[in-house]
Amino acid sequence: MAMRWSRAEKLACVMATLAVVIAWSIHLGANGYANNFYSAAAWAGSQSWNALLWGSVDPEGFISVDKPPLALWAPALLIKVFGLHPWSVILPQVLMGGASAALIFAMVRGALTQFSVQLRLAMGSLAVLFFVLTPVAALMFRYNNPDALLALLMTGSAGAALRAIAHGRLRWLAVSGVLLGLGFLTKQLQVALIFPALYLAVALYFGASWRRRAAGLATHFAAFVGTLGLWAVPAALVSPASRPFFGGSKANSFIELTLGYNGLARVSGHGKDSSGILGMLTDRVLSLGRLFAPTNALQWSYFAFVGLVIPVVAYIVLVRKLRQTTSDATLRTFVANPSERDVRATHATLVLAYGWFLTSFFIFSWMKGIFHSYYLVGMMPPMLVAVFVGLGIVVAYREELTRRAWIGLAVLAVVTLAWQYVLMIFAKGWMRTGAIVAGVAVVIGALLLTRGKVGLAYGWNTGVGKTVAALTGVAFLAIPFAATAQTNALPHKGSVPKAPYALKSARKGLPDPCEPDFSSTGATKIESGFDGLRAIATSDAARWPLATVSSYCASLYELATERPVMAIGGWDAVDPVPTLDTFKDLVRNGHVRYFIPRYPTPGGEFLGKVSRKDKPGNAQDITTWVIDNFQSQVIDGLSVFDLSVPKK
Repeated sequence: MAMRWSRAEKLACVMATLAVVIAWSIHLGANGYANNFYSAAAWAGSQSWNALLWGSVDPEGFISVDKPPLALWAPALLIKVFGLHPWSVILPQVLMGGASAALIFAMVRGALTQFSVQLRLAMGSLAVLFFVLTPVAALMFRYNNPDALLALLMTGSAGAALRAIAHGRLRWLAVSGVLLGLGFLTKQLQVALIFPALYLAVALYFGASWRRRAAGLATHFAAFVGTLGLWAVPAALVSPASRPFFGGSKANSFIELTLGYNGLARVSGHGKDSSGILGMLTDRVLSLGRLFAPTNALQWSYFAFVGLVIPVVAYIVLVRKLRQTTSDATLRTFVANPSERDVRATHATLVLAYGWFLTSFFIFSWMKGIFHSYYLVGMMPPMLVAVFVGLGIVVAYREELTRRAWIGLAVLAVVTLAWQYVLMIFAKGWMRTGAIVAGVAVVIGALLLTRGKVGLAYGWNTGVGKTVAALTGVAFLAIPFAATAQTNALPHKGSVPKAPYALKSARKGLPDPCEPDFSSTGATKIESGFDGLRAIATSDAARWPLATVSSYCASLYELATERPVMAIGGWDAVDPVPTLDTFKDLVRNGHVRYFIPRYPTPGGEFLGKVSRKDKPGNAQDITTWVIDNFQSQVIDGLSVFDLSVPKK
């Protein structure tokens, strides 16, 4: 049996979780409704169970968001109870961040059960500390994109699989599969990033025989498929007339969305390919720098080199130690021996966490389709688990390390700190303070190291050893602390948030095409910027008092009015819904009252023709028909066409 948690470990885990929740709850309203698209869908789900089930953008169930609905359910239920507020939209993600921190602590602790309680406490607490000070984690667990829930579910699945390996029980593999099934219902095929490493760990370390391991793999996969099928099967079988159109698809198909827009197309780039084998290889090599480009690197890479190296060093140390202490070091004997269960859990954790991290790293580097830097939040739990399990092993077996190994680790630390300082070239604002603090710490540490010995060689209990360790810790945390503090303090909005906020090379954001400029009155918030629009929407009993082009614009008006808004063409206005004939029928039957073109002129008047920025297809046809046939008025700086008043 795996070692029971001590009282100190339980207290440390609870305190670490609370610290994360409290830290990320400070200034929680800074982002407002964050991603209006998902906030509006969450509000719609709070108004209609059907909209909640399918992830509809509006309560009437016209079109869904471009993801499965699971990430919307928690904020929707909170809105249903407490009303529509920014905190009711964002708080669920903060709690998910706390739960993720607890899982990271538990995974690190579980991998180091063969070592001392003090070591487990130190490594688990440090893993949580580095987690809370990673800018992309601080951003996305204070935001309402689905990535927060996806990261939590994948981390929970990894933890359940490792528990299954430690205890040898199939039910924990079933739990792991269920969590990944829920992850699929959060962001579809992105959940597959964990599969290679998880299945490798199960195949190597679960049970004493290959038959047992095959049963474990089958149990996990069956639980995964069964869970996603609870929603995906009805999605495939229910009549399209009884549910919203699946946003992001062309044929109103959840399967198409899974394999295309939210699946293989993200990796392949919709069929784009390199020219020949040489071109493909060159492209892959050069792409490895993507995650270290400034826009991406500032999100996550403060400890990247440690994350890439320390787990490998630790695994080599583990294998050497196993050969020294085990009479028969074959994998079969090692796996079958119950007395080696804790050692096996350590091996399995390194394989799963490091493999998951590397898979994510390479896929994100190589994918040719849509990539956003906030995806990197999913790499943080496995990287931190691998790093601090590895560091715990190195510390526990430090007597085994040669002088050359210590020098290598010192060089790694210096390279990591140097990289953090290089990142500051691309930053501005508060992060400069962190750079100065880190630079001073590096200089002082270097002076101590030049006495002829690597700092750790002095021993942990000597004054020099403690000083070097403390300075190294300050240096490692100074810049991430500054970047994360900046991320939390400054507002982020829109569908593609970035952290930290202030980059020297960053362009100012373009004006919101759906939101007029209210700066002259100081009313820039959704709650106070659309009084006129709110008045006409709430006074009309049509199914959709308002209709507009694109889900993004519809979500803004929906949050402002708290009334259903028809999102013509879906997210980017190219989904083939509704057709012009269908829209005419809806207008004729009084189901749609007002129409707002997507791109009004600065003065609020529409010029009588479709802007070149509008997408071709149904949205353009509908816009042209409305402009040609109905009277418009300017409301809150927007051109609003009354579909009950023909043009004179």
